[in-house]
Amino acid sequence: MSFADKMEKKVFFKIVRWFAFIASFIGFITIIIGAVLFFQNFSNIFPSSEVKVEFSNVQSAVQSEEAKEKAARDAAEIEESNKIAINYLKSAYTAAESFFRSNPPQSVLSLEGLKTNGLIIDENIVVSVPIGEINGLRITANHKKGNKTYYVDVNGSINELETIPSPTPATPQTSSRTIDVKDSKIETLINEVVNEFPKDKYDQNKLKEILRDVTKNEIKEDYKAQYLKDLKEVVKLVPVEKRPMYLNHFTSMFKERLAEILTNKELKKLTAYTNFAIYAGTILAGVLIIALFGLILVLLAIERNTRKNEI
Repeated sequence: MSFADKMEKKVFFKIVRWFAFIASFIGFITIIIGAVLFFQNFSNIFPSSEVKVEFSNVQSAVQSEEAKEKAARDAAEIEESNKIAINYLKSAYTAAESFFRSNPPQSVLSLEGLKTNGLIIDENIVVSVPIGEINGLRITANHKKGNKTYYVDVNGSINELETIPSPTPATPQTSSRTIDVKDSKIETLINEVVNEFPKDKYDQNKLKEILRDVTKNEIKEDYKAQYLKDLKEVVKLVPVEKRPMYLNHFTSMFKERLAEILTNKELKKLTAYTNFAIYAGTILAGVLIIALFGLILVLLAIERNTRKNEI
């Protein structure tokens, strides 16, 4: 046997055989991975369609709105307090005029001088006389619930001395239209929700029309029952006086989640079909690798047996 034959038999054939074996093994693993991913991808063809709005989400939204409303009330109270301080300063200036008319020009005005000349002290207002001389007269006042301090000068001109930031007012809510809904099942669910709002405190007929309008025009057919059932469970958990607020926030959040789900559903389907093509290609590639290198192994075996017969 020549040197070339020995090298071919002991080295080259072994290298090719091991390479073909490893490549076939990789092809086999590729088929398994592709098959697993292929079947897992079926879940994306039928993605979850459930719209879930937790009570805690609605509660957070309501608390946020209540905080805004409180800030608006506080801002209005602060503004009213500032106006009271201005009016009080006008009274203080009138008392100061009376003081200087009754006393020599060189007299120095004080808080006691304002009191003795008709100024009624208000415990909610802080008043002071930093400059009591008639030429540079300055009287300051601020309400304890206000956020501004004002001063009046010798000419009776009132100006702002200091400003403290006040809360931002809330954004008003909008209402819905009313359209009839004939579906008896949905109508029953609407009645169940409305029954959670006592007749002596709420207009149930108006509430029914609002819910009919929402379910008719703003909620997809497949989600109407879920919307009403979940809404009922949410409003049952809160005090009666807060139920309209929870209803508004739940409806807004449900519609937002529904829009997200419907959009993601289509995207997931498109992605799933693309992945099917990729995974199917992966499986086919694995099959071809096994077939190709399996064929090489077969040919090597035939070659080896042929050489043995020739010897």
